[in-house]
Amino acid sequence: MEESQTVKNGRIYLENKRTIMLGISPGNSFFYKVENLQKMFQFATENSDQKILLFLTDKLSEHNYRAIRSRNPEKSARMNANRLRNKCQEAMHSCGIQNESTEYIDWSRDIETSDSYINALNYVKHLYEVNDQFQKDIQGCTQLALVSLKNGREENMSENRRNTAIDLEEGVEYLLKEVAFLSVVSEIYERCEEYVVVYHRSLPVIERYFDGKYDNVSRPCLGFYVLE
Repeated sequence: MEESQTVKNGRIYLENKRTIMLGISPGNSFFYKVENLQKMFQFATENSDQKILLFLTDKLSEHNYRAIRSRNPEKSARMNANRLRNKCQEAMHSCGIQNESTEYIDWSRDIETSDSYINALNYVKHLYEVNDQFQKDIQGCTQLALVSLKNGREENMSENRRNTAIDLEEGVEYLLKEVAFLSVVSEIYERCEEYVVVYHRSLPVIERYFDGKYDNVSRPCLGFYVLE
């Protein structure tokens, strides 16, 4: 499979010590192991001389919990995010990282109130409605994530084992909002004209979006890096 330009950008921006954003997902068992978080923090400190941005998707996760019919999605998202934030603090302390060297993305304060984000979200939602491939990719990625969350583990499942009691349209709100946010990070946070999102697995739909595969608009602000 041909490597995306967004992944190529990731290597270039890391070489240039650009800002690193760590993608940390509540409900994903990978991130509840302190050793995995330690690896991510160590990588960030070794490859950037800027403040580390922590994208702990707490508010966005409410969509996932609504989609899997959680009795109290807001509480579920908040409890898992708080638990994960404590894990992050433990990992940072063990790595000798000071709190002032990191910054959590504050969704309610910085993102939801941003005109740039609101405009970007309107654009992404329109693209979702008119572009069949974008819609298909968003739904496919969302379906896998929701099934994993519903079954309490991070793994792809075969089609015949998927639980159909899922509100897919509620679930896609998570990814549409994430894509919109990532496209305007440079307009909200300082020193993010070029930045790298570090995650534990590939996210093809995000790579394709930033490569302009859906709308022929290249978005070189984002570099992507999968931490093996």
